[in-house]
Amino acid sequence: MRAFQNLSEKSKKKPEVPFYFSDVQTIGQLVSSNIGITLMTEFPVFQEMEGLVKIPLVPEDKEIFYIQYAYLKSAMLNQEVQKLIRILDELSWEDEG
Repeated sequence: MRAFQNLSEKSKKKPEVPFYFSDVQTIGQLVSSNIGITLMTEFPVFQEMEGLVKIPLVPEDKEIFYIQYAYLKSAMLNQEVQKLIRILDELSWEDEG
């Protein structure tokens, strides 16, 4: 929400937000049906949806998101979780470089 608020303040406009959805499929379907717009990260679900147009933010408007994860040392992580951890770790190293 902070990124949305920052862009609203910069443009000196208060957008009307009649609905909030947490389900990315619903958001993508509404946007692709020209019923709204969304501010979203590069989420794989959106990349696969037809009819969506990505408009990148200009560099000075980009927001940095911090993500943390934790798990028990004794936990048996499945392949999907291990892949997610590798991706997050790679992104973290890119930011430090």
